[in-house]
Amino acid sequence: MKLQVVSLAFIVLLFSAAVPKTLNAAPKAITPKNVVIIVADDVGTGDVKCYGSETIDTPNIDRLADEGLLMRAAYTTCSVCNPTRYSIMTGRLPFRSPFRDPNFAKSFDKGKFPLSIPLDLPTLPRFMRERGFHTAAIGKWHLGYGETEADYEGVMTPGPVDIGFDVHFGVPGNHNDRFERFVIGDSIYRPLSVEPGPARVDDPTRPAESVERIDDLVDTTLTARACEFIDNSAERPFFLYLAYCATHTHITPRADFRGRSRIGQLGDYMMELDHHVGEIIDQLEQQGVTEETLIIFTSDNGGQENDVKEAGSSLTLADETGEVALKARTAKRIARTKYGHKTNGPLRGYKGGIHEGGFRVPCIARWPAGIKAGIETEAAFSLVDLFATIANLVADNPEKCGEDSIDQSAVLLGENENGQRRTTILNAPNGRLAVISGSWKLLTRKPVKWKADTPKLDSLPIELYDLANDPYEKNNLASSRPELIEQLKAELKVALVVGADAQSH
Repeated sequence: MKLQVVSLAFIVLLFSAAVPKTLNAAPKAITPKNVVIIVADDVGTGDVKCYGSETIDTPNIDRLADEGLLMRAAYTTCSVCNPTRYSIMTGRLPFRSPFRDPNFAKSFDKGKFPLSIPLDLPTLPRFMRERGFHTAAIGKWHLGYGETEADYEGVMTPGPVDIGFDVHFGVPGNHNDRFERFVIGDSIYRPLSVEPGPARVDDPTRPAESVERIDDLVDTTLTARACEFIDNSAERPFFLYLAYCATHTHITPRADFRGRSRIGQLGDYMMELDHHVGEIIDQLEQQGVTEETLIIFTSDNGGQENDVKEAGSSLTLADETGEVALKARTAKRIARTKYGHKTNGPLRGYKGGIHEGGFRVPCIARWPAGIKAGIETEAAFSLVDLFATIANLVADNPEKCGEDSIDQSAVLLGENENGQRRTTILNAPNGRLAVISGSWKLLTRKPVKWKADTPKLDSLPIELYDLANDPYEKNNLASSRPELIEQLKAELKVALVVGADAQSH
């Protein structure tokens, strides 16, 4: 079909007028009392057995799939971590954030980065807190603190407690960041008498004690804090955002997991992560809240091809046995080249790229009271959809769930096998964009330049793939389908301007 030339403004007007912001639905018969989101770091589909891994055993993550819903077409919004985490918190695509500028992303990792979420934005944690949920962000944060830069010697505000979290026990950046301390509440240095939470103690002379991060015990510590939060919150609704460091560099499994996998230290670390997921499952069972708790396991982006140059250096270890620091330098490369491990399965590409391997991730949802056990879906699901999906599960007709977040609760409940997402937008950290519409995927071969909030796509070289017949992106069809390319470019532009309404069916 020949694409009709219609102004972008007219298309936007049509979408705005035709699509209602909320639907008048009957009150829900059942809602999850608690919500737990577990986000792993750099874990691809090939790292999880229930997604087809032949080299790593993950019995606890597999259990979630056996007792819930496994999503086969789950995507992150970016192929690196901070923009995807931004999307989870805000329901917005990375291009609507400072991360649209690749230079910002680079400087963000190097300096005392500011909070990347404006305080006037609706956020998932604030939505949950306003509805009576006790909220916690435990683990890797990597979205910044402070207005211009974080004051790591004082009170680090604004931060997670300012966007809706009651409790924060965090890793400021990455597993290999330079801070080597945990953030508790709003400070690395906290008085012993003050509990984590939104309360402020601004006296610069206050007595303080920092909590050192031990590299091979980071995720063990995070799990203990998460279990403590669940224990303290079991009598009331709670929302837990638990972000692990595994399997980001440094690859430093706890001593009792070293040598347990078939592919070296990366496999050991993944098995430790699976063990911690099991501890969270066990804690929910011990508190008697399994049936009423929605737990979602996913990853911030696909797996990384090789270890970074600083891997294995400047470590603080509880146990140095097994040459853990030395092996951390090459753990991912050894798993790939010596043992044949495919961190993203047969998908093309890795973390940081624009192809499927950087974006397709494990995503499993278990809620015994509401989700049927042992089911799978091919419906397209973006992690930006978590905000609207969870909001619609816990509340009737919620508003302000982020411009790009689509309610996919019917997918989780088994009521819509095709899902509500019509187009999926992907953003590489260097500024390249991709859009998936149906089975077609269009991607730019170079970074996109912007005019206001509209991408300039006309002169960019393009690749085009039919994912239904070519899921591994081997056959570029761009030269044979010029009309389809123009159609997909138009869909991308409208979706970026209009938001969720233009991305949904």
